[in-house]
Amino acid sequence: MEVLCYEPSKIRINSRKTLIMDFLAGDIVIEIEGELYFLESTNGNCIEFDINKNCIVNDKSIYRFTNNTVLTLRDLAEKSNLIAVIKTYTSRFVTKLQKLNEPQITPETEKLIAEIEKKNFEWLIDFALDTGDEELFYKLIKGP
Repeated sequence: MEVLCYEPSKIRINSRKTLIMDFLAGDIVIEIEGELYFLESTNGNCIEFDINKNCIVNDKSIYRFTNNTVLTLRDLAEKSNLIAVIKTYTSRFVTKLQKLNEPQITPETEKLIAEIEKKNFEWLIDFALDTGDEELFYKLIKGP
């Protein structure tokens, strides 16, 4: 038994870092002994996948093939390459999600950071002079 095609209709992530992949009948195609079958849900329309544990969360959900064979997601995962296919798909999604969450530092931001650092340095020198802290003053002038 081999999963040939898995393309969720919609994918989202919840607060528990579980990917919820909605699918319609026909989104999952499985080959069994040379015959192609479409997977249809009998009691739900999504697969929940824990990206930290690499496992299906709702593994007791029941699915039916177009040949009327009925399996739970756990059975299907044990008898096929479903987990590997889902991991491949979700790793692409997680990579995209991580890139979106990375802070984007623009040249304008870098310029502002440099100005703030310069002002802080000038303020520290003024502070050292105002307080008469020669040690701090010479440290600042000398550098690290």
